[in-house]
Order: sequence, then structure tokens, then C-alpha cells
Amino acid sequence: MQVLKSIIPIIIIVQNFFTFANPGDSSNQLSNIQDKYFTQCTEEMSDKDNLLVDWYPLEPYQFSHIAKNGHYCVTGLDIELINSISSKISIGVQYADSVWERAISNIGHGDSDMVAGATYTAERADFANFSLPYRFEEISLFTLRSAKKHLSFSNINEFLAQIRLLNFRLGIIKKAVYGDARTTDYLNQVSNNDIIIKYGSNLELFNGLLSNEIDGFLADRISGVALSLNYIKKDQIEEIPTGIKTPVHLMFSKKTVTPNIVARFNDSIKEFVDSDEYKKIVKSYIYHILLPKSIDSEWCYIIGVIGSIAFAISAITISSKTNATLFGTFVLAMLPSLLGCILLDIIIVHHGYNINLVLTPYYTFRVFITVLIGFFTVKLLAYYNKQLYEDSFIQKIWSNTLVICDSLGQASFMIIGVVTVIVQRIEPLEFWGPCFACLTSSAGIILRNLICKHDKNMEYIPREVNFEIFILWGGIFSILLDVYAYNPNYNTIKYSMITVIAGAFVSRFLVHYYNIPNLTFRSDNGSTTVES
Repeated sequence: MQVLKSIIPIIIIVQNFFTFANPGDSSNQLSNIQDKYFTQCTEEMSDKDNLLVDWYPLEPYQFSHIAKNGHYCVTGLDIELINSISSKISIGVQYADSVWERAISNIGHGDSDMVAGATYTAERADFANFSLPYRFEEISLFTLRSAKKHLSFSNINEFLAQIRLLNFRLGIIKKAVYGDARTTDYLNQVSNNDIIIKYGSNLELFNGLLSNEIDGFLADRISGVALSLNYIKKDQIEEIPTGIKTPVHLMFSKKTVTPNIVARFNDSIKEFVDSDEYKKIVKSYIYHILLPKSIDSEWCYIIGVIGSIAFAISAITISSKTNATLFGTFVLAMLPSLLGCILLDIIIVHHGYNINLVLTPYYTFRVFITVLIGFFTVKLLAYYNKQLYEDSFIQKIWSNTLVICDSLGQASFMIIGVVTVIVQRIEPLEFWGPCFACLTSSAGIILRNLICKHDKNMEYIPREVNFEIFILWGGIFSILLDVYAYNPNYNTIKYSMITVIAGAFVSRFLVHYYNIPNLTFRSDNGSTTVES
């Protein structure tokens, strides 16, 4: 009955997540879009077996990198999706380096067959056919936090009015479409040339922002965030969603590609967007950007600070009982948060962005201050209360404090393991996510308890179910991220993290409250329990 009582709140927490995290986002909206894009051909031609595809630098959708053999190759979300979609209909693709403005011109003149990442417009439909949408894009405004001109808007109409009113120098991409035709036409009006500055790529936009040529720029939020993560001054760049969300298509030249080829691509897209392969590709690229950005966010920073301080308070509780030195207390405070991340770095060879939540001066400084305050506070209390270490009521408070702080710290650091698994593209997520969640949350706790458990004064170190809880919630976090991989966004990631942190903390506290024993080979009272 006690176990059942402890499970019911956990079920309620998981169910409530789907209310808070916009449950409509978990379904694949692409599968519900009908084929409404009319296709035609300007001249008679035969079907091609191979298509020439223009690609342009737009990380993480399209970019080049050096392969293991030392050669440059093209990769990215769009590239992998194109390769998978075309292979299912036995059409080969060959990629040609380009920029967005030239790629549009090549489609119009028939110098290339296809380009990815295009938004449908009536003007483009005069010279190109469009596939069904294969993903969505959301447009955000990127500015500097230190900028003198700040925009505050709730919709696109207010945004357009404010950039004109404040003479806000806005950067955009040449020949790019931003939402509907009205918005794009406004940005391209001759009367706005004094505030609208056009560039050839997102990289040029970022350089223009950092060199104060512009006050801000519009870009796809994923590609914008991907670029900002590569900058040393990334914390100075602010992203403001505009609310513009548009479907993205493959665009085919009417001069070189037949409607039959477009129809075959559409059939392949319809089937592909609902597949696990599609979800895996989207997850590996989009989460690779959104998760590190979420880790860098203010709310996640606060969670990390709370977890670090909680571990520091646990160390003070243990050190006061074992009569440890100030330095020893600081070591015990850093050990739970530090060891798991160090082991993670040893086990995993990082490629690109490195998740580093604790090895920063800010966290270390806060832990050090907490230890100093706690150490001398306990000494002061002991000076005025000579029976402090023998008082049974105080001992019970210390025991409960240790459980609460350990639970909060473990729950906070559990997310690092799962995030690292996704960012480093380690599969299967459902297995490695819980494993590394337990590693980052509990490795330091295990070592700390092994160091302290032989002390005669440490009989109150908890021996209920502990680390299995964080394996469970690490698995739940992995599943939630996998469910929302079709259309990941900040809100689903944020609420997923908050849900699993709260769930793990409440579960650990309930296990302690009901004194649910740990898993052992024998259940007889005389046997020695095996501590996790």
C-alpha cells in the first residue's frame, strides 16, 4: 500500500506535463497538411534519374565539414532529409555550392534542379514547383542585450510599426521570405531602405550585429541559435520570437524537373515524415542546438545553482557530524556535482558543444560561500548549545536535511546526463539516457557515502531506494524528449526538465518518508543491505 501511495503522485506529475507542455506539439503536424501546391511544367521533358541540388551555408540545415578521410562533405538536417527522401524513390542527388540569392536565380533559369529550405510564394510559383512541406521554421529577432533600441511587441504588426518608429536598423537575407507576403513586401519596400539592410547569409548578419552595422536581424531561430553558440559573446545575444511560423518546402525548377518527379517526392515525404527515421534525424540536429541553448538559459542556470547549493548543504550536514575540516567540507560539497561530470567527460569524446554546468567560476564561488556560511554557522550554534551534536531532535533534522538536499541536487544534475547523450548523438537514447542520468546525479554521492559510511557518527546516511529513482526519471526524460522530437521547441524542453526534476525530487522524498527498502538479494532483516 505504501508503494502504491508513492507511485500515484508520480503518475499525476507525468500526466500534468502533457497539459503544461502544449500537447498539440507532440504530434507531427506535417502529416496533416494536404497537397495544395499546383505543379506544372513550362516545356516537355523526360524524368531525371539524378538532380542537381544547390546548397547554401545554413547550420544546422546545410553546412560542410571535414570527413574522416580528410575531404569536405555536405551534411545537415536538410541534406540528410533530402538523401533519405530521394533514396526511397531511387533518385540520385548531386550537390553544388551556392548562396541563397544565387540558388533562387538558378532555379528560375534552370541552372539547377532543386533547392531545400524554401517558403512558398506566388512569385516563386511562376518559375518553380513546390513539394509538400517537410519541416517548419520559426522566425526570431536577434539583438544585443546591451543595445540602446529595444523592441517590445506581441505580434508582427507591432514589430513592423516599431522598427519604423524607432528607425531600428534591421538585417535580413536577400531574396528571403519572412512569413506572409505582406510582411516580406513591407521589408523590401524602397521607403524602408534606410533601416532595412540586406546580407547574403546568416554569418554576415551576425557579423553586422556585432560590428554595430545593424540593431538586430531576422533569422530562423534554430540557425540563429546555432550560430550564436559559436560566439564567445553568445550571452550578449538575445533571441526574441516573432510568432512567424511557416512550412518549408523543396523547390524544383519548372524548366528541368517534371511534375511527375515532384509527385514522387511528395509521396515519399508523406510517408517519411511519420517515420522513426525522420524523427531520429530531426532529433539529432534540432536537439543538438536547443538543449545546449536551454542549458545556457537563465531558468536552467537557477536550477543548477539550487542543485549545487543543495549538495553544499548536504556536505555541511555530514561534515558537522564527522567533525571534518573546512577544506574537507568544501571537497565533500564539490564532489557530488563534480565527479559525475568529470566521468562524463572521460567516457564521452565530445564533438562540438560541451555541456558544462558545474565547472564554472560562478557555481564554484556559490558553493564556496555556502560552505563558509554553513561551517561557521554550525560552529556558532555549537558554541551556544553544547548539546547540539547529542540532541536527538537535531539529529533528525540533520537526517531529513541530508535527504532533502541530496534529492534536490541529484534531481537537478540528472538532466545533464540525458542532454549529453542527445547532443553527442548516442543511441539508443532510451538506454543511455537513464544510464548517464544516474552517472551525473549519483556518482559523486556514491563516492561520498563510501568515504563517510564507516564513520561511527554517520549511521543516519539513508539506505532506502535512491539511485534507481534517478534511473527511472532519466528514462522518463529521455522518452519525453523522444516523443516531442517531431517538433521540438523551448517550451517542451523547459517543461520536460521541470517535470522530471520535480518528479525525481518528490519520488525520492516519498521513498524516504515511507522507508521503502533498497533492492537486495535477500529480504530478511538480518541480512546486510547493499547500498547503491
